[in-house]
Amino acid sequence: MKFKSDFIALLNYKKSEDGGRQNFALSGYRPAIKFPFSEMQTSGIQTFIDKEKVFPGETVKAEIKILSDEYFKHQLCENLEFDFREGPNIIGTGKIISILNPKLKSEKHTIMDSRIIYEANKTYHNNIEWLMPSTKSESEWLYLKFEETNSKKIIQEIIDSFFESEILFVSITRNESFQTEKININAKIEEYLKNQNFSIWNQEFNKVIEFNKIGIYRKGIKASH
Repeated sequence: MKFKSDFIALLNYKKSEDGGRQNFALSGYRPAIKFPFSEMQTSGIQTFIDKEKVFPGETVKAEIKILSDEYFKHQLCENLEFDFREGPNIIGTGKIISILNPKLKSEKHTIMDSRIIYEANKTYHNNIEWLMPSTKSESEWLYLKFEETNSKKIIQEIIDSFFESEILFVSITRNESFQTEKININAKIEEYLKNQNFSIWNQEFNKVIEFNKIGIYRKGIKASH
C-alpha cells in the first residue's frame, strides 16, 4: 500500500546567515534528507501544514514523503531527528512527530533500537557544549566517588537532577545501546560503570551525561548555535 506521506515532522529552517537558504521554500519543496543512523540520503517532499511558504529562520510542521521507503523499512521512530540539505549544505533540521507509514516504524518495543541510539549519539555528540562545574573549574570532568558506600544513590541523584525526561537512552556500542526508564537507570548501568565508556541521553537528544570508566563524568547540552 502506497501512502501519500510517510511521516509528519517539525522542520526548523536555518537562517540565511547561518548557512540556510537565501529565499523562501514553497510547499512541495524536495530537499535531500539524512537520518543520523545511515550514510544514505534520500529525497523528501515537504508538504507544509497550514502555510504555503517558509522563510529562512522559520519553523513549520510538514508531511514528508521519502523516495526510499523500502531502504528505511522498520528504522524510523517518533522524536528521531534528521537533517535536510541542498547538495552538501545542511539548510535545516527536523524531528519526526508521528509516523504515517507503518512500514517505516521500528518493530522494536523501544522507541529506538540499539543501532539507531548508537548512531544518534555519534551525530549529536558533535553539537554538545560541555558544562563547567564552576567558574573556578579547569575541566568539565568531575570525579565519581565509587568508594562511597552510597555511590548508587549519588549516581541516581546526578541523573535525576539533570534529566527531566523519564525515558533515557544509553549509548555504549552499536549492539549494546538501549532505552530505559530513569527510575531503573542505576540497575541498567551498574555493570558498565567501571568497565565501559558510555553516554546517557534524554529523549530529545539535547542533554547528555558522559561516563568514563576511569571514574569521571561530564554533563553537556546541545549548543544553541
